[in-house]
Amino acid sequence: MLGTGPRASVAAVAVTAAALAAAAVAGALTGTATVAPNAAGKPSHVSLDIKPDGGNPKTVLIRVTRGFKFDPRAAAKRCDKSHAQANKCPAKSKVGSGTSDVTVHQDAGVLPDSHLTVALELFVAPPVKPGDVSGVVIHYKEPQTKQEGAITGRVYKGAPSPFDLLVRFDKLDQVVKVPQGYSLRVDRLQASFGANRTVNKTVHKNGKTHTKKVHYHLVTNPKTCNGSWPYEIQLFFANSSPTTSGSVACTP
Repeated sequence: MLGTGPRASVAAVAVTAAALAAAAVAGALTGTATVAPNAAGKPSHVSLDIKPDGGNPKTVLIRVTRGFKFDPRAAAKRCDKSHAQANKCPAKSKVGSGTSDVTVHQDAGVLPDSHLTVALELFVAPPVKPGDVSGVVIHYKEPQTKQEGAITGRVYKGAPSPFDLLVRFDKLDQVVKVPQGYSLRVDRLQASFGANRTVNKTVHKNGKTHTKKVHYHLVTNPKTCNGSWPYEIQLFFANSSPTTSGSVACTP
């Protein structure tokens, strides 16, 4: 359980920041998203450097352009619900990491602002709902107070459209607990994710048995490139649901 002081609330702030680690942030922001390599059809890693206004959305929804593939088999293990709740995701389920810079502000202005950095780790999880591509656990920890926790989001296919791969985190406003008299702001989020795994599979063909190497990649780029790959991010607050869009440069 979180405490009631400004530093004890940092772990809660990280929940909001972590949910935004899958891609970008909606609303007013500055930042960049890169895919390396950015060649069409290639396995890749995604990196983010984002400076949002902050806030506490109820839901974060990220829409990724058609053609991107997310393969959870790139991780050898899964971080199930029990492991996530115990903050002990298997090492072999980890697929990314990052940091979130946050400011804790006393509304009365008597105490100076506290500027802290929260460590983030991303893990592959079992699907949250039947038919989902995968689940994603984001574990957050503030090194000074040792406050930590985890949230689980969905990776799933949406209705046919230019954006058919979606990442969603719900009920964030129920997770983040802000002590009375303080306000929180996410200043900067930096994260990267991607994983590759090779396994040996036994193949039986024409009466013979041999071993075949099979490669799994967490993220694979679309097979085609027209100069860039677009994305959309939408935040749902109590009284608004702003959407922002951007694109990642690509090469054929």
